[in-house]
Amino acid sequence: MRLKPIFFLCLLLPLWAKAQLINDAELKQQYRFRCGKWKYYAAVDAVRLLGVGAEYRPSLKFGLDLQAGLIHHNFYLMNDKRGIFSGMPSDYFYMQGGYIALTPKFYLGEKKQFYLGLNIAFYDYGYKQKWINSDAQNGMFFITGSYPPGNSLMNRHTLSWGNGLAVGGAFYIHPLFSVEPFVVLGFEQTNDDISSYQYPGAPNPTNFYARSFLFNAVIGIKFCFGSSRAYYARKYYMKKAVAVAGTALANENRNNFYGNDELAPYYPYAVRAYMAELKELYNQSKGDTVFMETQVKNAAEKIKGYMQYLHDTQRRRP
Repeated sequence: MRLKPIFFLCLLLPLWAKAQLINDAELKQQYRFRCGKWKYYAAVDAVRLLGVGAEYRPSLKFGLDLQAGLIHHNFYLMNDKRGIFSGMPSDYFYMQGGYIALTPKFYLGEKKQFYLGLNIAFYDYGYKQKWINSDAQNGMFFITGSYPPGNSLMNRHTLSWGNGLAVGGAFYIHPLFSVEPFVVLGFEQTNDDISSYQYPGAPNPTNFYARSFLFNAVIGIKFCFGSSRAYYARKYYMKKAVAVAGTALANENRNNFYGNDELAPYYPYAVRAYMAELKELYNQSKGDTVFMETQVKNAAEKIKGYMQYLHDTQRRRP
């Protein structure tokens, strides 16, 4: 049985490979990405966090992010009684304080731009001498800013910790600058120390403690600074190896090989075998471009040598 479709595919493969080499600059552009060992950033979220931080990235696949900053009050959300935050106590958005967060990141994809991580954060925030209306039934506090009956003058100090799934991506706009949008979805457990006064300067405040377990969402962006270098995705080296091997065979004008439809189907198998080896070498290389260029040449020579061996072996058959 003669495999004509595979024969014609292999017949055209060197022409495609040669075109790939001619457009090597475009291929590099397609699979190029940047990564730096250290980067420093300023971060802001949509609700109440403003911080600075640094990320240490010892490999293309892993990074460790440390961030610290301020918790500021949000007047708009504090008075929002109809939006998505209407079910939360409005004094949550009035509190001020600080936080620190640690996030191990695991980078995914060909270009290692997107990541998943575990965000672990500690918060310390509160307020002093604010007029609060307490909703005892729902356990909420609402800031009134006035002194009518039923309101209390309160101090509040909250210590809490939270953890959640962090999702984001690092996008370089310059070798020194990148932006990183991110989202953290998880939970926060709060421990509240609250003092209530009947009027300013009143002695013997009423003290009580409370705990709560809240859903926590952080949506923000980081503006990053730090030197980086260019890397290339695994597919770039695999395509280049195939192109180099195919072009070398075409340039040697092996018409006997390409005219033999019994031998031509072995070319995809040879490519597949050595591409698996090249893939493993890429995983070991940690993105070393010099090492990978050498391995591309070696893989191309192996593919070419294997096909020459099959061709010469067939020619010696009686």
